[in-house]
Amino acid sequence: MLKRIKSISILFLWALALMGTACTPITPMAILTPAAKPSPTITPTPTAVPSLTATFTPERNFPESIYPPPLKPNPNVIVTGGGGCPNLQGVEVAKPSKEELFVLFSKLGQITKEGALELSDRAFWPVLEEAWERGGQGGLVKVSSIEQIVLMPAIESPYADLIRNYCGDKTLELSWCVAVLPEGAHKIEDAPGLTSYYYIIKRSGRWLIWFNPH
Repeated sequence: MLKRIKSISILFLWALALMGTACTPITPMAILTPAAKPSPTITPTPTAVPSLTATFTPERNFPESIYPPPLKPNPNVIVTGGGGCPNLQGVEVAKPSKEELFVLFSKLGQITKEGALELSDRAFWPVLEEAWERGGQGGLVKVSSIEQIVLMPAIESPYADLIRNYCGDKTLELSWCVAVLPEGAHKIEDAPGLTSYYYIIKRSGRWLIWFNPH
């Protein structure tokens, strides 16, 4: 009888244990969702800011209508102070006034390299480039008085034969010679060794220096 009671007790406890397990709440499984992909970061493309300083460009500062390419000189004639012959395209038959020449030559020795190029034909540009390579405006005349200006037709100048042989009769005919005296001189004879000679043409309304023999 006691064995039976003991067996029933064991079964009763085992049943309670089962009931306790059955009553334990079941924790729901977490539902895994894929993590959201991060939004791509958009890096703005930098926009170039235009420079406030004007850029020097040959096409804008030196239009070909005023500064056409120079012509090749006679290869058998060697000169200093020239880089070729002026292109006669657009060259006018005209005579400069001393006032125009004073403005031209008073600027030549006092302005920037680009400013000097604007006063010159492209045949003279190699001379200017060399002058600036020597350290600024070395070799360029400085005019402070209109009395330093002496004008003559190129055909009557000391270098007429040189120009004729170097660039031809037409160039000589269309050119003018400007003798620039040193300060204090009143005529070429006062200081012939210190007088500088420049040859100029007029193209599209501008007087341009193209030759400075020395």
